[in-house]
Amino acid sequence: MMHLMPRKHMPAILLLTLITVISRFIVRYFYHFDINAVPVLETWHLLDRQLLIDHPWECMWYLHSQPPLFNGLCSLLMNAFPVHYIQVMEALWIILGFVQTILLYLSIYQLTRKRWIGFAVSAYFCITPAFLLYEAWYFYTYLGMIFLSYSLYFLIRFLRTEKFVWGFALFLTLAVICLTISMFHLVWLIAAVVLVLLMCQPHLRKKTILAALFPVLLVTGWYGKNKVMFGHFTASTWMGMNVARIMLPLDRQLPPAITNDTIRRYADIGPFRCLEEYGVQWLPENKQYPGIGALHDWCKGTSESNFNNIQYIYISDQFQKAGMECLKADPKKYLKLTFTANSLYFSPTTNYFNLVKNRSKILGYEYFFNLGYIPIHKDYIFLTNAILVLLYAVSFGLLAWHSLQRWKGVRKRILAWEWQDIAAVYAAFNILYLMLAGNFLELGENNRFRFQVIPLFLFLLVYTVWNQWMRGKPIKQ
Repeated sequence: MMHLMPRKHMPAILLLTLITVISRFIVRYFYHFDINAVPVLETWHLLDRQLLIDHPWECMWYLHSQPPLFNGLCSLLMNAFPVHYIQVMEALWIILGFVQTILLYLSIYQLTRKRWIGFAVSAYFCITPAFLLYEAWYFYTYLGMIFLSYSLYFLIRFLRTEKFVWGFALFLTLAVICLTISMFHLVWLIAAVVLVLLMCQPHLRKKTILAALFPVLLVTGWYGKNKVMFGHFTASTWMGMNVARIMLPLDRQLPPAITNDTIRRYADIGPFRCLEEYGVQWLPENKQYPGIGALHDWCKGTSESNFNNIQYIYISDQFQKAGMECLKADPKKYLKLTFTANSLYFSPTTNYFNLVKNRSKILGYEYFFNLGYIPIHKDYIFLTNAILVLLYAVSFGLLAWHSLQRWKGVRKRILAWEWQDIAAVYAAFNILYLMLAGNFLELGENNRFRFQVIPLFLFLLVYTVWNQWMRGKPIKQ
């Protein structure tokens, strides 16, 4: 343990611990944050509560609408703590967040070799309204931020120590993300492996492949299971309904080229509606896997729709066909919506509907962090959007320039990629992936997606400063 965190880090760790404890005490007991402000078991993404308690393994096996781990975690906590599971969820989220704070501190310290920079950045992030609000919302967006931040630290340790255990921890963490959040696809995992392979030292490539083998096979196996059982090589069969929100016209008026009556009817109703609205007569009969409540119940015990009903696979496929036809017929409308999606992506991550109740309790603090929501255009483009776009442009532009110059040296075999550069490129890769995948395939929750990569962007900003003004200079602690 002392090898991972030498004694010199103890003052910073103790201060970060104190900041975490005091800030969480304040928002919990003075501002009355409630992790159940959005009932933890009433999200679309979870199966029926009773099914998760009584038939956990069956639920996981027949889950096609979402990757399995978030539902699995809920099932585990409810079975292990049937009375106090909400309190345990809250404590778990705080602990995971505290570990993230420490690992972000260590990641930035290893980059700059200055403890005060690591402390300042990690302390800042752990008390931002975004961190506090997402920590008080039991949902997998928070886990995405946590595990991506962990993965950056594991990558740095792997590159610096060249130990297999850190490489395995890195790729296993990425696999966990794939099996928790459907937007992080198998393609993303393989691309991350290839990125590390191409940039690491040649003698480390065999170890990288071995470290990534099981995690990649694990995710591939789950995708294969869904292909065999449900006909889709994916972790979520909602793809069609998700893309419909950005590919279908907002007025729901489909182009004349789409003549299929079923598709036109579904488009008029919209995605993610209860089965009754789509009409039984418009749904094909599906008797696969009889007696499985997770697949055939129309509603959950809370009377909400069961979006894991097997009929939603067919419905989602129709929406995907409609979306692709609309894209072919009028790509300009789609491009306009992607502009809106990108604008939303850069808007404050706290300005999200599921955070409203807790957000209202710290509105002044939240407004301070977001510069008073000074508007630029409409009700979702603010001064903070412009500042963030500028920071993205500068940091990505400088990284691209530096990487190109170093790549020329690598190609001539007079230079090698240093671990700092690999870590920065890895952070940028994940930020770009989520920005492109989220903003070109979905519309409406784009600022929530950005929350997951804030620690990576903070690391990239520090790298930009370090690379321009601190690299190669003598280290003074």
